[in-house]
Amino acid sequence: MTALAAAKQLVKYNGSPLPAMIPYAQKTGTTIYPGALVSIASDGYCRPARASTTDVVVGYARKNPCSQSGNYTSTVAGDSMVEVSAGVIKLANSAASDEITITELWGYAYAVDDQTVAKTDGTSTRVRAGRIVGLDAGGVYVLVGLGMTAIDGVTLTGTENLTNKTLTTPTIAATGFTNANHAHAAANSGGQLDGSACFSTAVSVANGGTNLSSYAIGDIIYASGATALSKLVIGTANQVLTVNAGATAPEWANMLDPDLKGTIEIALGDIYDADGDRAKFANGGADGVTIADSKAVCYRINNDAAPPKNLCGFVVPADADVTANMTLKFECSKSGNTDADDTTITVEAFNQVSGALHDADDDYGGTTNALVGNAAAKTLTTLSLTLALANLPAVGSGVSLTFKPTDGTLGTDDLLIHRMWVEYTKKLDA
Repeated sequence: MTALAAAKQLVKYNGSPLPAMIPYAQKTGTTIYPGALVSIASDGYCRPARASTTDVVVGYARKNPCSQSGNYTSTVAGDSMVEVSAGVIKLANSAASDEITITELWGYAYAVDDQTVAKTDGTSTRVRAGRIVGLDAGGVYVLVGLGMTAIDGVTLTGTENLTNKTLTTPTIAATGFTNANHAHAAANSGGQLDGSACFSTAVSVANGGTNLSSYAIGDIIYASGATALSKLVIGTANQVLTVNAGATAPEWANMLDPDLKGTIEIALGDIYDADGDRAKFANGGADGVTIADSKAVCYRINNDAAPPKNLCGFVVPADADVTANMTLKFECSKSGNTDADDTTITVEAFNQVSGALHDADDDYGGTTNALVGNAAAKTLTTLSLTLALANLPAVGSGVSLTFKPTDGTLGTDDLLIHRMWVEYTKKLDA
């Protein structure tokens, strides 16, 4: 991808919070758009990040006063102070041999231009942009600024003995390491490496990393296992601070700044049955709104091997960032626990976009996770379904939904929906 030619909407990792902005004097003749990677050159002025080994990436541009003159180009060195922040942002991925893949997680990304990163330094021609913390089909999430381009300098050397060091979790996933001695740690349920040679030799990491002695203190290493990512956090020399074999993503991966999290409530009274009726629930008859056990207002669906559809919808709000996924959620319970089936909800989703045919869209719904059949009766469980960003319409467009318990998953118990809503990420300031 080429360098920016206009301001871009920032896409941050799972809506992570916006940090403070720090002003830097802009180099004359350079153009810095909001959303661009920003680096400091040897002359002390900031500029759009580029393929350079002398610059240091300091973050991404949030605001640039030059825009008041109709563009973002500085005509006098230092006359414009660009406001720069550190944090995790989404950048374009390089292609071919320089494309970043899952095996590069928590390695370094290198700046190709002010919105593109690569997995290599281009034979010592590119500056580090930051740490790779995630990726999807649309790009790479990179932790920029915060000194992420210059944390090396202290490394473990030789074959340091790491035995008898306390771990924060009791076992290590055997699939996370190629060294046969990992079995010593995996078998030790006390949460410590035993006194045998478990890390006393170089440990090769399954994600393509080199051996343990080559990693810097403070580095976090993810090794791709059979069912989960394993993590090593290297502390002071001769010590492993953390081994986490159970996490499927970094602990903070699903944290969302409350200011950037939006919710669209779908009122129970706005749900209609398959005939378009806003019905009152009748046992063995119509699905609809009722109060269960004289305490819980809900939309109740009669047990049925092949239940009918229910109808509702929502409008994409003006503050929604449609370059991020939305999540449809149902807060549910069952009327009893006699049904051993694991109930799921099948959803159909269709967009209605101004100027297009009302039936132009294809279904992009799916099936939620399951409500455990033999759980205690009346226990509330949240079921969810991701509405992928690739399918979402523009703000202001409508989304029509149909939903029903998946055929064959609702046997003798009724399904009670206590709440239905959509979670979305709000747009960031540019």
